[in-house]
Amino acid sequence: MTTPLSGNEGPITQVREGMPVVDAEGKKLGKVAELKMGDPEAATEQGQQAPSPGGGGVVSNVLAAFDNREPFAVPTAGAADLLRTGFVKVDPSGLFKRDFYVSAADVLGVQDGTVRVSISAAQLAD
Repeated sequence: MTTPLSGNEGPITQVREGMPVVDAEGKKLGKVAELKMGDPEAATEQGQQAPSPGGGGVVSNVLAAFDNREPFAVPTAGAADLLRTGFVKVDPSGLFKRDFYVSAADVLGVQDGTVRVSISAAQLAD
């Protein structure tokens, strides 16, 4: 059984946005687009978050309506686990390929500025 990482341990703490991502055999999968450390003690899937600045007033709501970014927009399937254990969102190599998520438990390590994960390119093709 894999013990969930708290975000304060394990190789995910060495990952940074923009780093290249390779599978266990060294095949390039893409680059890190987003990163979230896990919070296994979180009361909700969103984690222990402080209220947003501005308290959600009119200005905050208008700005949010025009902000097309969705921070930590995780696919529904497995979202709770990814948000609690942490994840790396990978922007894949190739023009029409979709982003994918790698759980903190699947990050094998960081060496020479490259993130190595246990998910193979073949698994992603399925």
